[in-house]
Amino acid sequence: MRRLVMLCWVAIFWGGVLFEFIHAVKLSGNGYELTVAISEDALNLATEQRLPFLDALKSTMTTTSKLLFDATDSYVFFKKINILLPRGWITSDLAGTPTSEHNYLNADMRIETTLTANDPESVIEAARSYNSKMCGQPGEYMIAPPQFFLDIDGSTVEKYGDKAKAILHEFAHYQYGVHGEHGIPGTFIENGDKFPYTFKNSRGEWQITGSNNSIIEGSYLNSNGGECIYPNTPDMFGELIDISCRFIPNMNATTGPTTSLMFMPFLPTVSKFSDETNHDRTAPNMQNYWCRNRSTKTVILKHPDFTALKPLNKTTNTAPEFNYLLPAYQTVYIVMDISNHTLTDNSEIAQRFIPQLAKASPRSFVGIATMGGSYYSNFSVSNGRLGGYLTEIQSPIQIDTNEQALANKINGLTRSSGQGLLIEKAMLDVGDVLTDFTHLSGSIALVVKLNDITHISEMNVESEAVHLLNSRNTRLITFEYNINSQQNVCERSTLLTGGVHFAANSINYQSVISSALNKTIDLVRDERFRSRRVQLLRDPFTTNALTPFKGFYTIDTTGSASGVLEMHFFVPVTRPNNYDIFVNGTDGKTYNLTTAEHEQRYSSWDRKYKIHTFTLPTATTSSFTATFMVSTTGDAMSGYVEAIEILSDSVPIHVGGGGQPPNRVVEVEVYTSSNNGILDMAEINEDPSFLIFASIRKGHSFARSLRSAVAIVHGPTKNDFVSLRDDGLCTIGYLLSTGLQHVPK
Repeated sequence: MRRLVMLCWVAIFWGGVLFEFIHAVKLSGNGYELTVAISEDALNLATEQRLPFLDALKSTMTTTSKLLFDATDSYVFFKKINILLPRGWITSDLAGTPTSEHNYLNADMRIETTLTANDPESVIEAARSYNSKMCGQPGEYMIAPPQFFLDIDGSTVEKYGDKAKAILHEFAHYQYGVHGEHGIPGTFIENGDKFPYTFKNSRGEWQITGSNNSIIEGSYLNSNGGECIYPNTPDMFGELIDISCRFIPNMNATTGPTTSLMFMPFLPTVSKFSDETNHDRTAPNMQNYWCRNRSTKTVILKHPDFTALKPLNKTTNTAPEFNYLLPAYQTVYIVMDISNHTLTDNSEIAQRFIPQLAKASPRSFVGIATMGGSYYSNFSVSNGRLGGYLTEIQSPIQIDTNEQALANKINGLTRSSGQGLLIEKAMLDVGDVLTDFTHLSGSIALVVKLNDITHISEMNVESEAVHLLNSRNTRLITFEYNINSQQNVCERSTLLTGGVHFAANSINYQSVISSALNKTIDLVRDERFRSRRVQLLRDPFTTNALTPFKGFYTIDTTGSASGVLEMHFFVPVTRPNNYDIFVNGTDGKTYNLTTAEHEQRYSSWDRKYKIHTFTLPTATTSSFTATFMVSTTGDAMSGYVEAIEILSDSVPIHVGGGGQPPNRVVEVEVYTSSNNGILDMAEINEDPSFLIFASIRKGHSFARSLRSAVAIVHGPTKNDFVSLRDDGLCTIGYLLSTGLQHVPK
């Protein structure tokens, strides 16, 4: 069984390989292009605050660009900043360009209202960055709430100093892999702590852990503003000694240190990174620990970004270009059978379907591929993954600006005599091609199949294909031509993805393909078609007269009456009717083969199994576990059981954000390059999104075979080990009051 996601979004590292495209930042010449993505949960920002927020964001990033330019001695700045807007923000006064390249997952900075773990009503106002990598390597992302930029009543500046310098501090963490030069309050060397708040310098004097090139004016104050003494060792005692004592710098000082941005970026005089002339190599801080006592500027200038660069003129205009982007609507991927056939479908798609789709959904992206390959020559060598079977692959492009190019592509396709079709292999390729578009509201794969050359002993592959398409948030719409409808093979896989199957013969061919194309256009903007489908389990079962098979399933909180669970029981087609199936629902009812919620709609791909399908409501206010049973009065019977949950609302594929509603659910895919590789997810205890670090990225091209692995999960109260199943899927639960909870598989 799967685990639950209750109050957080979850992300897990890609193991075994470090991917250079972990984030979206690009360097062209001396200028960076980076992307800021505004989360859908920022919709709660009042409408009248949205434009002021965007203005404040642009103003802050413009200043940050200049600060970066000066701090790197005129080497780099922000040349272009893409701002990905939520769909709900689009008005006549605010528009943008649709994109499939940029998304919340690969954005360099996320704008999201994140709540604290201790107080679910309290927003984390600070900007943060997450970097789990070694010294000098780029991290995962930066994140900040809208309130940080709006700076209502000056609260941001009062708490964190200049907003632009705070962002520069986080950008250095994120892009260059440098670390903080400060210590951690309340920690001591005597206790074995690595990064104590104070340490004894070479002169035998206690000082704050840091890195600054001159004296910082200030005083030690407690939480009430009174004078105090910080306990440099855990056994210090005295009237003024206070563990909450902190050094408070004088923010009105006109003179002071210029370094370091990784120590006290909030100081008015600080504008530089520490270099080898002023870096304190003896300070027990994270920069020295992880970067072998090298200064932050040394690490930055050794970054590959600076390898071939020369400094620019100091008068260079560093103001970035800002570009508003919009998430694209569903991707429509057209997969066409190019086998030799007397009937043609090219003109129907090119001349009618493409123009109508462009009119109905101009922000959709459309891609094209063909299916082919001789059955006898290719079956033994094609693995059906990552382009192994599809041909003439055209990546999805925005339809309203490429309408004619797409039509020309389709008109240019030619039939190939002697070509056959292995549909089960092609479906795996479709799922892989659409991996990059998982973050959209849902993809539609329109598959046009014109022949019946299909290897029918591929039930495992069929299940894998359905699982892959569901995990890519993809629905199938299949047009299947066959003289004998009993030989159709696409119906079950289509319905299991929540799609629509169209069967045609030589008599009704034209009317049916028109219906298939019309249905695709109807569904491309249908909100219901964007609901997530999550495969809960697929397990074999064996039952006999003495010992019936019993199992259970677990449903997360849905908070809606529209949630649905589909359970599919595979029974051999030759089996007489001497068995029964019982499923207990979340509504307290028991369903069997005679109830209206059951039907036998189709057989399996290999035609060895008849499939009993139960469609049950899953409305529940809390996590719910229910049982099912397969019994028989005859000989032992073996089969399979599958469970697919259709979530009650559209769940976008992104991670992070304790501020999400409690009914959000997301599955996590992990690819590792070695058996039982260890995935250390690093510890973040500041909010319910404590598992945020690496997002689910591309990477599938580096891991064609999924391997088992173990993830070390650091929770707020304890560590835990999560075993990742062989299919690479794992979801994890978090309950605020009790930490990680487990649901047995």
